[in-house]
Amino acid sequence: MTTNNPVLETDLELEPANLRDDENVFPTLSTLPSTDNIDFDFYNSVDGTFYVPTRHWCLLAEIVNVHFFFRLLLVVRDKAGRHLPVYFYTEERGWDFFAHVTSSVLSASQQNHDHLSLPQQGYTIAILYAHRHLFMDLSVGVKQLELDSIKIIPTSLDNLLELSDQVRTYSAKANGQRACHGCGQRKDSLLKCSKCGLFWYCSKDSQRRRRESDVDASVE
Repeated sequence: MTTNNPVLETDLELEPANLRDDENVFPTLSTLPSTDNIDFDFYNSVDGTFYVPTRHWCLLAEIVNVHFFFRLLLVVRDKAGRHLPVYFYTEERGWDFFAHVTSSVLSASQQNHDHLSLPQQGYTIAILYAHRHLFMDLSVGVKQLELDSIKIIPTSLDNLLELSDQVRTYSAKANGQRACHGCGQRKDSLLKCSKCGLFWYCSKDSQRRRRESDVDASVE
């Protein structure tokens, strides 16, 4: 991992999400809510007319192919290994997604967060509040209507899940101690990576050695 200035860890911390959680936060296609009906595991209403989400969820899938015919189509593979289409039903049928990402990169580059990526084979797509949709050709996938609910992560799904496992392993405390992400030793006080905020180190040298032998920095 990379950092500019590691900072001491604080007591105010959130538990890292488990990207392998298929049932609750990161469902696969088969457990997504459907566009055909109201799924009360995901929605609720106070008046019986307007329904709002009762929790957050996100579909994670690896891009297998990128097509553009009448509209942008991403063929992706979810965590269960199932291939599904993601069709873009935005105003410009997906072309605006490329403009949206490019604009975001230019804006974010001023903050040294210029890692926003265009969709390509082998990258991972994250879709907030995704729904399972039955298309007219009887294929089942995602009908994407918005741009702001999508993020392209420049690594494979397997790498992302492995990184999630590492974060949960090295972020968890045991008897008040965490393990250094560089050397693995558990200590009472460690330096948090100020760039990613996900890992802790016993020294800058330990962090540097880890960075030189690791590829996780590509998804920070």
